[in-house]
Amino acid sequence: MRRIRLLTASVVLAVPFGSVVALAVHAVGCTTVEEPESAPATRDDAGAYDASPVAPLDGGIPRGDGGTGPAPSCEDYCKDVIGTCTGADSQYGSPEECIWVCERLAPGSLGDKDVDTVACRAYHASTTAKTDTRTWCAAAGPFGGSVCGDRCGAFCNLALAVCPSGDGGAPWSTEPDCVTACSQLSYLDGGTDGGGEGSNAATSGDTLNCRLSVLRGALRDPAKCRDLGTPSDTCK
Repeated sequence: MRRIRLLTASVVLAVPFGSVVALAVHAVGCTTVEEPESAPATRDDAGAYDASPVAPLDGGIPRGDGGTGPAPSCEDYCKDVIGTCTGADSQYGSPEECIWVCERLAPGSLGDKDVDTVACRAYHASTTAKTDTRTWCAAAGPFGGSVCGDRCGAFCNLALAVCPSGDGGAPWSTEPDCVTACSQLSYLDGGTDGGGEGSNAATSGDTLNCRLSVLRGALRDPAKCRDLGTPSDTCK
């Protein structure tokens, strides 16, 4: 709200006998009034994130507008995703697995909605997944559901964090090498027997789904890292 000062005055028009017209202005005083600020701009896409979500496994990516502030803690994120995504939509085999994954992800910033960060997964675990678990729990899970990062990028980021390249580690030396290899693998969508990214995904078959399961196992047993690549003794 802006304050402006207005000068008020009285005007007297004097017309004496003769040809001269005198105009007298007598200032009375100043008055302060308040002028309202312009209304804040409204976003054309307000509410678009929750109004009609696009299934992440169909390639839809809700755009985030960024934000400031720290990412939610791993404890808060895991409490939300485990409490919301249950049964067929479960994303983690245990709270410990969730914490182990979370500690290896980039924290991100409050407001992330479409990038490979803890903050993005926490957003979907605490909002969209609560209204549509089948569509959005994958976004809240360890591999991002093609919403919090693209599928191969999210897999490779986590794989190289869990299994650093080298003897007994990941079979790729760099993330681009991993993404190239990942892009050659088949992937079964959620709803298909053994498909999806959740904790119930396939544990065999030459697919990315199987390697997601292997990577979960590598959190407990680093020896499983060698089976992430192609060929794989487990995923065949």
